[in-house]
This record gives sequence, C-alpha cells and structure tokens, in this order.
Amino acid sequence: MKSDSNNNRPDEEYLATFKAATDFLAKDRTVLANERTLLAYVRTALMMLATGITFIKLNLFHEDPFTQKLGWVLSCLSVPVFIFSIHRFRTVAKHLNSRYKH
Repeated sequence: MKSDSNNNRPDEEYLATFKAATDFLAKDRTVLANERTLLAYVRTALMMLATGITFIKLNLFHEDPFTQKLGWVLSCLSVPVFIFSIHRFRTVAKHLNSRYKH
C-alpha cells in the first residue's frame, strides 16, 4: 500500500483497486445469496408437496376429510411456490447482471 508522505493516507490508485475488489466480492456474495434463496424456496415447495402427498395417503387409513383436503391444498400450493422461486431468482439475477456490468 502506497501512502502519502505527509499524512499516512492511502493513495488514489490503491483506493480505486480496493473499491473494485470490494464491489466484485459484493456481487459474488449477492449472487450466492440469491442462489441460497432459490434453494430455500425449492426446498419449501418440495416439503409442501411431500407433506401434502403424505396427508392424502394418510387419509386412506383414517378417512378424515380434513386431512385429505389439507393434503390437496398443500400439494397444489407447492407448484406456485416453485414457480415464484424461479421467477424471483431470474428477476434478481437479471437485476444483478444489469447493475454489475464489467
């Protein structure tokens, strides 16, 4: 790190390099956070689907209409959650690509 002889402050070239590296790493962290968010939504959708199917199958043994309806609701809601996750991932990725062009 180069510094000014008068007051020990870093020079402008170092600061520009540091800012570029910080911006690059910030983009990487944001991209990884977006991917983690997608995976969390997908995991939620899969668990909703699995729970719904379990409730539907459980109804074969207990004949409870509430359990069967809950199973169908959870199974059907898992599809919009999955679609929303893909839509949100693409929207955020597009925004990041337009904001951080190198």
